[in-house]
Amino acid sequence: MSATSSTTSPAPGGLTPSDHSAILEEERPGEWYENYCRRLGGLGRRLGSPEQRKVRLKRALEKLQDRQTALQDQVRALAARPGNEEKIERLQARQEHLDRVIRLQKEGYDRTRFKRELTFAGLRLSPDEVHYSALWTLLLSFLGLTGLLIFLLVLTGFLLSISILMIVMVVLFVPLTLYLFLYNYPGMLGKRLRVKTLGRAPEAIHYMAMSLRLNPSLPQAVEMAAKNTEGPLGEAFQKMLWDVSQRHAATVEDAFQSFAMEWGHWNEEFMRALYALRLSVMEDTKAGRVRSLEKAQEIILSGTRRRVEDFASRLGGPTTILFGLGILLPLVVGAMLPMVFLANLGTAFGGGAATGGGAAAVPSSTTSAASSSGPQWVTLVGFALAMDVALPLVALVYSLQIVSKRPGTTTPPIPARKHGRLTPTRAALIGVVAGAGTGFLAIPAYLGDFGPTLQLVWSVLLVLGVGVGVSVASQLWFSPLERRRKAFQKLEGEFPDVLFQIASRMSEGSPLVQAIQITAESMEDTETARFLSRFLHVVRVSGMTPEQALFGEGASPGLLSEIPSRQVRVAFRALLDADQKGPESVVQTILPMAEHLKEMRATDDRIRAQLQGTVQMMNGTAFFFAPMTMGMTGALYLLLAGVLSTGALPVAPFVFFLVMGVYLLEIGFIALNFAVGIEHGGDRTLFWSTLGNFLWLSSVLFVAASVGGIFFLNGSG
Repeated sequence: MSATSSTTSPAPGGLTPSDHSAILEEERPGEWYENYCRRLGGLGRRLGSPEQRKVRLKRALEKLQDRQTALQDQVRALAARPGNEEKIERLQARQEHLDRVIRLQKEGYDRTRFKRELTFAGLRLSPDEVHYSALWTLLLSFLGLTGLLIFLLVLTGFLLSISILMIVMVVLFVPLTLYLFLYNYPGMLGKRLRVKTLGRAPEAIHYMAMSLRLNPSLPQAVEMAAKNTEGPLGEAFQKMLWDVSQRHAATVEDAFQSFAMEWGHWNEEFMRALYALRLSVMEDTKAGRVRSLEKAQEIILSGTRRRVEDFASRLGGPTTILFGLGILLPLVVGAMLPMVFLANLGTAFGGGAATGGGAAAVPSSTTSAASSSGPQWVTLVGFALAMDVALPLVALVYSLQIVSKRPGTTTPPIPARKHGRLTPTRAALIGVVAGAGTGFLAIPAYLGDFGPTLQLVWSVLLVLGVGVGVSVASQLWFSPLERRRKAFQKLEGEFPDVLFQIASRMSEGSPLVQAIQITAESMEDTETARFLSRFLHVVRVSGMTPEQALFGEGASPGLLSEIPSRQVRVAFRALLDADQKGPESVVQTILPMAEHLKEMRATDDRIRAQLQGTVQMMNGTAFFFAPMTMGMTGALYLLLAGVLSTGALPVAPFVFFLVMGVYLLEIGFIALNFAVGIEHGGDRTLFWSTLGNFLWLSSVLFVAASVGGIFFLNGSG
């Protein structure tokens, strides 16, 4: 392939325009951010024109450069006369500081790094759109929160000290956090995509090495990598060919050099492997070319393995911190709240005197809490925000940060969500009906039809309704997908050995179809054997070629269209290419690929084994221990409300139970999302099916612990 041939191709990497647009129309990381910035970024001109901003930055840069020139002249003048060493050192220190300021000013003017992050993240935005959207968000959120604070001040008459605290914590902290998040999101997204492409680098090197072994042509090797590599790395290879075809780069070799330097900033092993591939083209002998190609493969495999193992070894500390911060700390805070509330807090905020003791006083306390004064509203809002917003939000952000650093070694198979007898809308509707039906039980409980115990804590039935509704909808829709996912995952687990067997037969001289038949017979009663048998049946009955049977032809889909496994598709494509190029290509390319797939799967297994204890403890605490603890804590709250005559309850019992129940639902979601993200690379099907299994049980345990704790501690019934 040459630069000219690239121009005539329909699209880089052999993709037709319709295929390329179909890929872009899939759910793309950061698409919501792109739409948000485009809508708000246009308002930036009302705050100041980008052209005027560039003019101001350019003038400031010119002034700094003039100061730098003046300092250099002073240093040269002082150096010509002896005895001015101290002055020269002071001037040189000022000059170094000025150099740093100029570099920062140049970055603000050119925004080279920021533009590079936007390009890598695939965000079709300008730096000005990002800057002004973040700025408008800062301004609007500040004005909105300030108006809300003034409204609360007028409505409830908060104390001055509390008003100052809320101004500092809410009106300033939240808008600034939103601004920093929006402004730095392209960099965070780019970093996450780089980490996820770590597992794609060995595949790209394997494809290029396979092409270079048969024909030492770098353009052909790049085209093969662009055609068969997915994700941001595959798009980068396609962009390389596109730049050459559009004359943005003179030759493929020049574009390849720039590509290696750009990706080498964050993955040195990938850059070294690319250079080794480039050197193999310059080798005069076949033996020298093979040595360079083997060196490239060894560099990328060992580097990828080392990076993944480093990630696994560093996960123990962050996981323990997340467990303590997201689960244990809220549990401790929730368990202490009854003592804090009823010992001093109600009196400190001006609560009234107790109307009576014992469990019988609880309903009157509830009534007084419902009509409490402004300071008690502060307690209620602070309690709800701390337990249901602040602590879960911190845990969620921290867990997502940990999961985002997980290298993308293997991609979980995602079954196609074909509509069967039950569509997602119907599953969600049935879940809503089941949840609403369970939640409506709170009405007769509130009226006393179920006895005095549930009349005190009728809100636990609302929590149960939410848990049951989400569980029913998840089970109805994701359980069939989960069964197919397990079958596909089993196929993926067997495939490295299958690939090794097929490649071994082909290296002995057997044709591809015969090698597949022998392998299928040796692996009878497995998912792989059933798939290979279907393939052999289609080839023999229909007369299709292996490529047509696997990948389809025209509007007719192939067998692999039913297998949502990227690894299987890539491996079969490599088998077909190697079959056309002879047994030597099979030995040199397919066998290393099979070994790489086994190593990546073994690395994932090591990650899961290393974190299994902590993850199981986190899930067990979130779904089993936490519901029982929070239920007993609510019962203790009612007990202390009757025993300690400290005044009206700062928080009504039904509100206390409701806040605790919402926390349990949130923390179960966060803990399971972290566990699935770490162990299985963010498998959404597995997450929702598992959540449906556990959430209803957690809600039932919370209700049982609450009611049982009231009977045991309060003796009411």
